[in-house]
Amino acid sequence: MAAAAQPPGQRRRDVVGPNAAIQLAGALSDLCGPAVGQAVFAGGGRGEWFAAPPDRMIPEADAARLFAATRAALPPAVADRVLAEAGRRTGAYILANRIPAAARRVLPLLPRRIAAAVLRRAILGAAWTFAGSGRCTVAGGQGLGRIEIAANPLATPGAPWHRAVFDVLFGALVRGGAVSSVDCPAVTQCSACRNGACRFALLTPAEAKGAGRIAAPPLQ
Repeated sequence: MAAAAQPPGQRRRDVVGPNAAIQLAGALSDLCGPAVGQAVFAGGGRGEWFAAPPDRMIPEADAARLFAATRAALPPAVADRVLAEAGRRTGAYILANRIPAAARRVLPLLPRRIAAAVLRRAILGAAWTFAGSGRCTVAGGQGLGRIEIAANPLATPGAPWHRAVFDVLFGALVRGGAVSSVDCPAVTQCSACRNGACRFALLTPAEAKGAGRIAAPPLQ
């Protein structure tokens, strides 16, 4: 049975972690140049963050505008590459700074389905940092399980940022590695509808071979 993340106490549900902006700035600068990065952040209404990154939780609406500005300023393939690189950097930051050293040592030694289950639960507990007001659920089942974000405020076509975050974490902490595949009826024409859900299937490398991005027909 899937379990939904419930933010404790009075925690705000309309904010996400600052890495959504910090790592995007780095990816844009390295892949496209500082001038492009500054222009994208200005287009997203947060030009000041490019030179002075935020150091605390940020409004999900600001992060969403930066993701949208990236896609508006760059060709789709380049935007996807930038968002994926930002996601990889975010995943690497989480791995180095938010996953206890003991867990980094032990999880890869466990049977992969057990390690994946432990990691899914950990991700659920921190879901508000990357899903904001979205509703995150996790479940076992086929492959190494799934993660779902309903009304995902940071949705973009193909979800390259989220996929890259999950790929880094599951790839490093599950024996033999793991990758995510997104399954959404509107994946090829995503408009961050906020009414549907981004569904991420977690797969072993063998299961993922040839799967690539699922391109289901758009919603009618």
